[in-house]
Amino acid sequence: MEDKVYLFHGRDLDEVAYDIVLPNKEHPHNPDQIPKYKWLEKEIGFWPLWLAVGSRKAAYFTRYHYNWTSGYGWNEKGHLDWKPWKNGEAPNRVMFIFEPDTIDGAFIDYSAWLDLGAKLIRSEPSPVEDRLRNRLLLSGMTREEKLRYSYEHPLDLNYVTPGLDLRKAIVVWCRDEETKLKLEKMGFTNVQVVLILADPEKFTSPPTIE
Repeated sequence: MEDKVYLFHGRDLDEVAYDIVLPNKEHPHNPDQIPKYKWLEKEIGFWPLWLAVGSRKAAYFTRYHYNWTSGYGWNEKGHLDWKPWKNGEAPNRVMFIFEPDTIDGAFIDYSAWLDLGAKLIRSEPSPVEDRLRNRLLLSGMTREEKLRYSYEHPLDLNYVTPGLDLRKAIVVWCRDEETKLKLEKMGFTNVQVVLILADPEKFTSPPTIE
């Protein structure tokens, strides 16, 4: 994989379409997060769809590695909270990789996003100070500086967009040949079977992005 910055987006196979995908405003998997999403929507002008950004280590943010785990385990504070998969619950995650200049959106500081929850997810929300707002939105940094920072710190930033055309992906990762065939039948090209483990340092079958 070329030594540069990419955008990574992961989703379950049954949520994949050869089309533009939009964020789910109901956010059913974690309704407690809705106040944060509403706040961010007011700040950036759209309800966010999330991508990881940086070197290939950033792919860890997408939960693509859940394809090879026996369970899951991250709570809203980013702390380990391991729970085994139930029958039929294990995911089939697919990864879509994009050139940063092809997707319009905004950079988000991940640690500030977690801190935002402490302000908004409570019975009496606290006001969001300018300092936290500026840290979360990386105010004062150019796009080039943000891209460079994401490469140097691939687990520190995320990227958000109002919608994502999956057809723009320059490469698609999946877990097995059966999934690869399904994706190719949808119309996706350059689909690769790639394994990554829970440790973001450990990739097998390193992909080649052309």
